[in-house]
Amino acid sequence: MSKKSKEISDQWEAKYMMLFSSTGFSAQALQLAENYGIDCLTWKQGTDQFEREVWSQADLETQEEVEDNSDS
Repeated sequence: MSKKSKEISDQWEAKYMMLFSSTGFSAQALQLAENYGIDCLTWKQGTDQFEREVWSQADLETQEEVEDNSDS
């Protein structure tokens, strides 16, 4: 995992932690999903709207990372 990917992953982990703790998901459930990778956290979203927002943002960040790599 590149340093940039790790930073993005850590940012998302922090966002999920805040979201799920505020919506009543247990730390145990979050840990379980984390064990299977960050993608599995989508099973916990409250609404389709949340999922769309999260993944469109993740896609945007991935796209920016690809563009950054093409400059070198």
